[in-house]
Amino acid sequence: MDKKEIKGILALAAVTALSFAVIAGSRALSLNMSDDGREEAHVLETYDVSGEEQVEKAVRTAEGYEVTVREAGYVSDIVLLVSFGTDASTVAGVQVLEQNETESLGSRIAEPEFLDQFRSASAPFYLTDPDGAALTDGTYHAQGQPDASGYTDQVSVTISGGRIAGVTWDAVAEDGSSKSILSENGMYTMTEDGPTWSAQSKAVTAAVVERQSLSFLKPDEAGKTDAVAGVSISVDGFMALTDQCLSQAAGGRTQVDAVSGATRSSTAAVSGVNDAYDFLQSVLERNGGM
Repeated sequence: MDKKEIKGILALAAVTALSFAVIAGSRALSLNMSDDGREEAHVLETYDVSGEEQVEKAVRTAEGYEVTVREAGYVSDIVLLVSFGTDASTVAGVQVLEQNETESLGSRIAEPEFLDQFRSASAPFYLTDPDGAALTDGTYHAQGQPDASGYTDQVSVTISGGRIAGVTWDAVAEDGSSKSILSENGMYTMTEDGPTWSAQSKAVTAAVVERQSLSFLKPDEAGKTDAVAGVSISVDGFMALTDQCLSQAAGGRTQVDAVSGATRSSTAAVSGVNDAYDFLQSVLERNGGM
């Protein structure tokens, strides 16, 4: 056997070894991937979901928990992956893994505009009900912290027939004086020719009653909104306090707005997130906390 033959054999052996290494590496990688393509190396514990009607999979990760749920939608089943923080109640994110809902209607539950409502919010959730069955009648109050000028935002929300019937918003100083009264009397002026603080706050609260929601306000980083004409005051503090009132009326649940014209699909999504939350709470209860 001459040197050329030996070199050819060695080269073939090297290529063969490299091929086996690539195949082995690919197989190892595939074993670390779940059915939907996500790496599972971060999974610390997998929970038993046998006997669960909606829950298909549940795991604990370094970041918190992930639960896969299946709910009946309007057209067919909707499969969601719900991620929670380490407290097992704050939602880190929701992904729609499978859905075949009506195009441009129920299918919009997979869009960020709908799913982002869950992010960083605490479960359980309730869906804004067009028929007004979600909220308990009564008047609910919430109060913020004093701002740099010493004014404290105060919000009251009245629920009647399960719907938002009235909202009041004022800011009160330590001496009891209110921005609403001061601005109406010309003693609290923001601009010479613009609407008063009182007029602006009333415009915002009236819009919330009309829309039966807060999400339309969409404040920017400075807390300002373009959703209500003539309003230049910050609304983020008002939104936080109104949300507290609505949460009280909803028994501690967090509000989610339905996709317009797709209540059935929206309900399935909310139910899926709540089922994921309920499963985790049952696991925590069985294990005495984790």
